[in-house]
Amino acid sequence: MVGREIGERIDLGERRIGGVALKVEGMTRGNVVRDVSFEVRAGEIFGISGLIGVGRTELMRLSADRADAGTVSIARQAIR
Repeated sequence: MVGREIGERIDLGERRIGGVALKVEGMTRGNVVRDVSFEVRAGEIFGISGLIGVGRTELMRLSADRADAGTVSIARQAIR
């Protein structure tokens, strides 16, 4: 998919994965983003990727736009 061999590996050293730092449940906005849920734990590296048109940009815009449904919790405290 990237047009070249993926051979580079970056050693980030030993990491400890902790408790849930960010929890997203049931995020929905019209027909573009439907019922998206995920958790990110302390110490994890998290990314959103996908092909054009699958809704990744719209999902990330929900941090600025108003969702129709869903909750976001940071360190177990609901903010939305």
